[in-house]
Formats: sequence, structure tokens, C-alpha cells
Amino acid sequence: MKHHRASLFRIFGVVVTLLGPVSGAASSQSQADQSGAARDSQIGCGNAAVVLNSQWDRIRSDARTILPLLESEYACNEREGARHLAAALNEHSGDRAWWEAIFRGGQISSAANDFETAETLFKSIQKSYANQAALYFELGTVQLQAGKFAGAKESYERAARLDHSSAEIQLGLAGARALSGYGEDALSGLDQAIQHFPNDSRFLVAYADVLQQLPEYSDSVYQIRAKRYLERAISADASSARAHYLLGQLLIAESNFEEAIRELEIAVRYEPGFKEVHFALSRAYRRVGRAADADEQFSLFRKLESAQTAASGTAVP
Repeated sequence: MKHHRASLFRIFGVVVTLLGPVSGAASSQSQADQSGAARDSQIGCGNAAVVLNSQWDRIRSDARTILPLLESEYACNEREGARHLAAALNEHSGDRAWWEAIFRGGQISSAANDFETAETLFKSIQKSYANQAALYFELGTVQLQAGKFAGAKESYERAARLDHSSAEIQLGLAGARALSGYGEDALSGLDQAIQHFPNDSRFLVAYADVLQQLPEYSDSVYQIRAKRYLERAISADASSARAHYLLGQLLIAESNFEEAIRELEIAVRYEPGFKEVHFALSRAYRRVGRAADADEQFSLFRKLESAQTAASGTAVP
């Protein structure tokens, strides 16, 4: 089950940077201004503590200083200082002038994988932004990545009611539904999304992915259905590494190793850093007697896995 959850996160969880198409809780111009201020005011790791200690009274009442400092603290992995700054942002949650800064602070925390702090910031302005889909999209995203699937489902459902036109919200909602045990609801929603976004292959891939999470998936009818959706996805977007990977996995299950290798090699060509593809290729190569190729792919898988573990180890407290 752990593997399946990881596969779903790959489709549905990596949506932090996709806010643009979602109707915004903060204006794009204000976010651009704040991002520019952050870039122009980068503070080195060695100086951040000095700035925080010497100018705290001014900092805690100045969003244009807090935000670049918050980014700097996360970049330097100074999570205690970052959370201190986030708490200062949160103190102003009753002040309308600070709402956009708090929203941006939540995004910064989320990008740094500090989902607890991000959720706290987003929730602090939840009542103020009750009719903004972007807030519930961001809240659902951090809840999904933190493993709070029921909460994520509720947040994405709220976002979807407020914005019917966002593909990213619909993908997030499908992921949250599937991971919280509502697989059939996820499929139903994806069916509607496929009709609404006929040229977006991500929904076809997501449909096949959710099918594989169902307890009934061992039945051949479900596997045939999944293959049909993946073939449609590849026809719509031949560069979809995820579609080729999932189709390769299906072909391995059918013991059609040569065809599986073909699909997996296409997947890794489009996305060399997709570690699960290397693992699947290792399995398929070994089954056809290509031991050296299998060893090479397994070594690549282990390197990518180690790099990912090391990165998450510095990012997660």
C-alpha cells in the first residue's frame, strides 16, 4: 500500500507550484511584488540570526522583511527561526492588510515541506478567504502531502465548489478521494473531468492510476480498462512518462516483458529522474536475462532513492 500511495502522490501531490490557473486568494501582482522583494533582500545564512535578534521589533510588524527572512531561514534549514517568523505572521491574521503576506508565508512553508506550519498559516485566514478557491487548494495540498487525507478531501471539495474550471483542483480532489478510501468517487469525478478537459492527458493517467488502487483491480476487466485509458493518454501526449510507466507495469503483470521494457525505456527517456521507472526496468531486464542492464538500472534506482531521502532529511524536521 505504501508504494501505491507514493504513486498517487506523484500525480496528485506535486501541485504546489501550480497555483497560477487557480482563482487567487492573493492578487498575482501582490505576490509578484513580494517575490521580487524576497529576491532583492536575500539574507545569508550567517546573517539571519543577527538580523532576527537585532531588529525583531521592526521585523515582526513588516511583512516585506518577514517574507524574505522566512525564505532565507528555510533555505538555510533554520526551521526554528522560520517557524518563529511564521508565528509573527500569524499574529496579524486579524489584520486585512496582512492576509496576502500570510498566504504567501504559507506557500513558502509548503515549498519547504513544512506542511504543519503552512497549514497553520492557511487556516489562520480561512474565515477571511472563505470564498477563495486558491486558499482551499493550497490547504488541501499541504494536508495531502502531510498524509491528512480526509482533511485534504474536504479542502479540495470546498475549492472545487468555488472554482469548477481548475484542472489542478480536480486532480488534487481525485488524489485526496482515492487516498482517503473513496476510490469510486475519485473515478466518478475523473470521468467528469475527462469530459470537461478532453485534451488534458493527466486525467486519463490519473484514472488508470486510481483503478490500480482499487481492491478489485486484480480482476482482468479492471486491468483492461486501465490499459485502455493509458493508451488514450499516450495517444494524447506521447511524452507522458507516467503513462508509459504505468503501462509498462501492466505489461510486466501480464509477463509481456519485451513490450514492458519498450514502454519503460520511453518513460525513462522523458524523465530520467523517475526512480520507480528504473526499478521497474531492473525487474523487466532481469526477467529477460539482461543481468548487466538490470544491475545498472537498480543502481540508478538506489542512487535516486538515496538522493531523495537525503533531500527530505534536510527538509523535514
